[in-house]
Amino acid sequence: MGSDKYSCFGALAAAEQYGLDYDIEARLRKSSSVLIMALHGGKIEPYTDTIADAIAGNDFSFYCC
Repeated sequence: MGSDKYSCFGALAAAEQYGLDYDIEARLRKSSSVLIMALHGGKIEPYTDTIADAIAGNDFSFYCC
């Protein structure tokens, strides 16, 4: 098993403050069935959020935590 601090998102959300310790960015494109995700964006895996956002562009849905 890895060394993750939290076993699931619910544990993270219960222990940390949204907007201060973590943030979520999402865009839903109703015309697309594709979702581009960066679950560890920001400081955990630097630039994955930027890359995912660039791939999603205006065509695909986007989710980043």
